[in-house]
Amino acid sequence: MMTNNLASMHRETCRRLGPNCALRFKRWGRYRDFSWHDYRRDADGAAVGLIKLGVQSGDRVAMLSENRYEWLVADHAILSAGAATVPMHAPLTPPQVAYQVEHSEARGIIVSNQAQVDKVCEVLAELPRLEFLISFEPLVAPSPPTPLPRWGEGRELVEPVAGCARDRAPLTPNPSPPSGARGDSVVDRLRVLTWDGLKHRGWQRGADGLNEILRREAVLTADELATIIYTSGTTGNPKGVMLTHGNLLSNAAATVKVSDLRPGDIELSWLPYSHIYARTVDHYATTLSGTVLALAESIETLTTNLAEVQPTWMTAVPRFYEKVWSSVESMSPAERSAELHRIFGPRLRQLSSGGAPLPRHVADGFDAAGVPLLEGYGLTESSPVISFNRLDCYRLGSVGQAVPGVEVRIADDGEILTRGPHVMRGYWKNPEATADTIRDGWLFTGDIGHVDAGGFLFITGRKKDLIITSLGKNISPSELERLLVSDPLIDQAVVYGDRRPYVTALVVPNLENLALQSATLAGDLQIADGYIRNPAVIELFQKRVDAVMQAVSQPERVRKILLRARPFQLADDEVTATLKVRRHHIISKCEAELSALYE
Repeated sequence: MMTNNLASMHRETCRRLGPNCALRFKRWGRYRDFSWHDYRRDADGAAVGLIKLGVQSGDRVAMLSENRYEWLVADHAILSAGAATVPMHAPLTPPQVAYQVEHSEARGIIVSNQAQVDKVCEVLAELPRLEFLISFEPLVAPSPPTPLPRWGEGRELVEPVAGCARDRAPLTPNPSPPSGARGDSVVDRLRVLTWDGLKHRGWQRGADGLNEILRREAVLTADELATIIYTSGTTGNPKGVMLTHGNLLSNAAATVKVSDLRPGDIELSWLPYSHIYARTVDHYATTLSGTVLALAESIETLTTNLAEVQPTWMTAVPRFYEKVWSSVESMSPAERSAELHRIFGPRLRQLSSGGAPLPRHVADGFDAAGVPLLEGYGLTESSPVISFNRLDCYRLGSVGQAVPGVEVRIADDGEILTRGPHVMRGYWKNPEATADTIRDGWLFTGDIGHVDAGGFLFITGRKKDLIITSLGKNISPSELERLLVSDPLIDQAVVYGDRRPYVTALVVPNLENLALQSATLAGDLQIADGYIRNPAVIELFQKRVDAVMQAVSQPERVRKILLRARPFQLADDEVTATLKVRRHHIISKCEAELSALYE
């Protein structure tokens, strides 16, 4: 396919595959199919609707929504309008939303529902540039007294947002819409529309509207900005990563090649589209290859959705595979293999893992069971895929070989560098950080690793995460954390010890497995201030830690532990959107308790 931008790529796939299924998603408890023809029709209607709202080429439009098929359509609509998408993680707080919307200078925002609208309303005074808001779901009006709702164009309601009251009632249309009524409402200078109303506005423009977006797509180059994605920072405000059409299209093409995605394949998707991993690998790569993308309802329903969809391919993060492995680890090898094949279904060709290090024992276990689980590596700044293992060429423990068109080399201090069409344009409005991260065309990843004779890349830690003990020993915490979670009784772990005489760790027990081993201990944890205080439980876990620490040298071993009573949570900013543990943030919250281990 000869194209240099994502909008034309999507249009060509939709033209070629027309009535075939593009997306599969749940409605009223059942999966329904959405054709490539309808996919493009909705994207065209929304794109023209955005242009009618005044969106110009080069503008930014923010999105604040959970995964849903409309998210995917809206992204293509924004790109076809010549604008750039600013995706935001659905759990963000109102101040975080305000920062990303204002910093990106977004002209409008597309949200999923009332809860997300309320976040925007709470910080509206901080968003002077914001001109419009579009909601996928119908909104509700403020408590009375309130003016009668207006009749929207295309029979769609437009709801006022002034006041953002929590006590609301659903809007109903006027039985006789006033003559000349418009499909918008300007309340507190913010124009508010429904998603269906936006599409109807576009469709009403007919051929003129379609010609306008075709004209905009025709002048889009590979160097045009396609998105600004804000990275999850542990301190301060996140940086906005600028990725171009060429960045994302080249990386999607490389992913399709190494993953052997084919038309007719079915990929089950559940990772947030606001994160670059799912954005490129699930969204753009499946569009490029003509693969059916089936949307999971949530991580809680993932095993049910696997049985319903029976995919040939799925991407996920290590945390999910760890949970699955924990549920089968106590079985015999034959039982374990049968159960993993039952969970992932008869059509599965491969599983993909990324976003965080995959524990080696999980990779080995899946491989022994005959379920292909292949690990890759990348960052937001690299669109994201740098390397990936392949079905016909993989090495367990590695993150694979560089994907086509991508170069990798190791700096003198062990840092991984990469160069190629996948490297970001830079950080939005932050030339200093850009200059520090990209030098002579090479992206400095901040990760430490090595490449073996076969070209396989191995990650050993983060450059800034290195622990240097008071005795001068350099220690990679990620390696120790991988060892810790290899124990079936340990669910999560964070290692601590910078400038300390020895290493300690914050450990989250797997309470289900603990109950299987000792129901008495599991029922008497003696929790205080969020930590497990029962000496017998602590002693049991210390012995388990001592056992797995035999794999490393004496100075690297975890000497003492602190047992956390609950897992690290996204709601508390303790994990990222892809469930990667935010080590520095957790340590800052728990440092007083960890420091007490040295007394």
